[in-house]
Amino acid sequence: MHSCTMFCAAFLALQLAVGVTWFCTLTPLAKQVGLASVGMVGAYPLMKRVTYWPQLFLGFTYNWGAMMGWAATGLPIRWHVILPLYAAGIFWTLLYDTIYANQDKECDRKVGVKSSALALGELNGAALIGFALASTALLVTTGVAAGSGPAYYVGIAGVALHFTWQLAGLDLNDPGACGDRFRSNTWVGLLVFLGMAADRLLLAI
Repeated sequence: MHSCTMFCAAFLALQLAVGVTWFCTLTPLAKQVGLASVGMVGAYPLMKRVTYWPQLFLGFTYNWGAMMGWAATGLPIRWHVILPLYAAGIFWTLLYDTIYANQDKECDRKVGVKSSALALGELNGAALIGFALASTALLVTTGVAAGSGPAYYVGIAGVALHFTWQLAGLDLNDPGACGDRFRSNTWVGLLVFLGMAADRLLLAI
């Protein structure tokens, strides 16, 4: 037990050291934007006791990086690009974390904590489709606002196909299936990144 505690403390110290070192390299604006999210990060673990929509709060918190990342570039702020990207991330978080919440809904109900899965009830399936459509539409809006080329939209088409695969035939009462779909969302982030990176690369050639 003692060795485990020491390892955890050392691992935490390493993460903090890396985080502080990285934070010091950011632009002044990016530091300000990052610090503005600290309250949300601290409050999130309490949200399941307060609201049936901790997944929405997580969306606002976790996707703050869209604004922080832009600020870190030092480029002029373009809200018409940043805000749709931020909103797309929020709906994506609602999608994958509501799927995750369906995995835990029976346990959550027993212990008295809240989640979007419990709030939505029989509307879970329809809501997940809505979240997927909204996220995809907002990613397209982001591309239009940024003047992105075809490569970006190929990536977003991949996202749309992945969302379709996630939801097609998903049994929300099967914890194993929900867990598998939740974990598959790492591919969504990769597809968006590859689309953006390929678009920037082709524009630079």
